Order: sequence, then structure tokens, then C-alpha cells
Amino acid sequence: MLTGFQLRAAIGVLKIRVTDLSKLVDLNRFTIGKLEKTPNTEYLKCHTDTLLALEDFFKKNDILFLDNFSISLEPKSLKVPIKRKLTVFQLRASRAALNLSLVKFSQ
Repeated sequence: MLTGFQLRAAIGVLKIRVTDLSKLVDLNRFTIGKLEKTPNTEYLKCHTDTLLALEDFFKKNDILFLDNFSISLEPKSLKVPIKRKLTVFQLRASRAALNLSLVKFSQ
């Protein structure tokens, strides 16, 4: 099961547009757009096949969902470990969690 936060964060981290994602997982872009509006902690409400297609796509792209409210990159995807600094992954996941545009986030 994926939550609204996890879906938005995974899309943001991969820097993929909804239209491109819809083609890659063979889903209607309006379906994905609707699922993106799911509140952070609520589970996506969709067909099982839709959920499995999304989860499979993200897994193939090294995105892990360790529990119901987290998202992580597969360690092999990390190029250089960074200590005490905000990573690009963390920044994009934070924006997704807050549901903010880049402009709003930077203010």
C-alpha cells in the first residue's frame, strides 16, 4: 500500500512528469493525477493492478517504501554518502510531504 506522500515523493525524487509516468506504467495520466491529490497519510484508493504497477515501477527505479509512511533510495543509488547535509532526495521528499511548489518552498 502506498500513501499520498509516498507517491508524490517518489515522483518528485525521480524527477518524472505524470504524463511520462503514465506512459511507463500504462495508466491514464488523470488517474495518477487524482492519486497525487491523496492526503499525506491516507492510502491510495485504486485498483490493485494500478497499485502494483506503481510499486513495481518505483522498485525498479530504486525507490523503497520501508513502512507505510517512509520512502528511501536503494543504497546502490546513492553516489556519495553525505553527512549532516540535506540531500537532494530529502529536499524533494520534503517538498512532496508539504505539497509545495518550488517557488512556495523557497520562500
